[in-house]
Amino acid sequence: MATPERKMAMLIEALRLLAADYHTQKSLFPDYVLVPEEIALVFHDCVLLGDHLVSSGLLTNHQLESVAAIDRELELRSNQEQKDFWTEQALRSSETWEKIRRRAQEALGLLGSRMALPRLDWLTFVPGDQQ
Repeated sequence: MATPERKMAMLIEALRLLAADYHTQKSLFPDYVLVPEEIALVFHDCVLLGDHLVSSGLLTNHQLESVAAIDRELELRSNQEQKDFWTEQALRSSETWEKIRRRAQEALGLLGSRMALPRLDWLTFVPGDQQ
């Protein structure tokens, strides 16, 4: 099981992934991955660690709220079935994705971190059925 410090590092890397430009984001995933959806899923999974990070003293409630607000925005888009939002074209050029990137950069700053190339070595990707 991951330590609280490792979980915090995962959250920071997920924020870096979300804040990265399209070309960086695309380059971090295998070709068979639906990049916009995977970014949101990775980020959501890390946000779920938030309460544990607060109770461990690694994250404040204010910091968690900043991160959770981004997650809620992505979840809202998913619940509204905005299919156009979940395309690589939108990830590359939509103002909404750019806004989300800026919010992720701001959240990184609140966490005392800075933008860097995301490290996703803790993730494993398995291709689905190719039929």
